[in-house]
Amino acid sequence: MGIVAGLVLLALAWLLAPRPGRLPEGWPALLRADAPELFALVDEVARSVGQSVHAIAVDRNINAAVTTHGIRRRWLLVLGMPLWEILTPEERIALLGHELAHCANGDIRNGVVGRRRCRNGCGDAAGRRE
Repeated sequence: MGIVAGLVLLALAWLLAPRPGRLPEGWPALLRADAPELFALVDEVARSVGQSVHAIAVDRNINAAVTTHGIRRRWLLVLGMPLWEILTPEERIALLGHELAHCANGDIRNGVVGRRRCRNGCGDAAGRRE
């Protein structure tokens, strides 16, 4: 009985352990030297929520997101260029504030537990539960 419980706990620990993400393949990743003006804007918004961004990935989706990467789980901001291109400067600041607030709230680092909690208890914009 004790061995089975131990194996169950080990399996649970393995499932809930943080996974170091890597920089996405196929997405250009920008570091500070690559885009100093963009990082200056991101840094200004990040400071207002008490965060910092290590890298910015660019993709072709109409979306924006934050995630972590690497063993040290540093923040990666993903910006979809179609979305970024159509936003006004004020809307870009709002978008950055929204995404970086996910960092400040720990939404991303909650991992499996956070996603499962949201999947079970969060509704969509129309108020329907998933």
